[in-house]
Amino acid sequence: GLGIGDQPCLRSGERGEDISIGPEAVEVSTPQAGQVFRAHPYWVRLRIEQGGERISLASSGRQVQVGNFLGPAERQELAGKLQDLLAAANGRNR
Repeated sequence: GLGIGDQPCLRSGERGEDISIGPEAVEVSTPQAGQVFRAHPYWVRLRIEQGGERISLASSGRQVQVGNFLGPAERQELAGKLQDLLAAANGRNR
């Protein structure tokens, strides 16, 4: 869930990924592969494609898809939370 001090962490789906967004780094890790994405929040872009069917985080030519195991409503909720958390992380960087 959300939490761990000032480092928000989202878990997407039961078998999904952990997404943590802090002032220094955005990190995505999966149970299978460990950390699959890490970038400074200033450079991370949230991409919502195919009418919300695909959500990905991208930075410097690298991209990771998130929320694949979620239903459409949950995916929309995840996108909103990610947007808010990225904005908050970037607010602390300016």
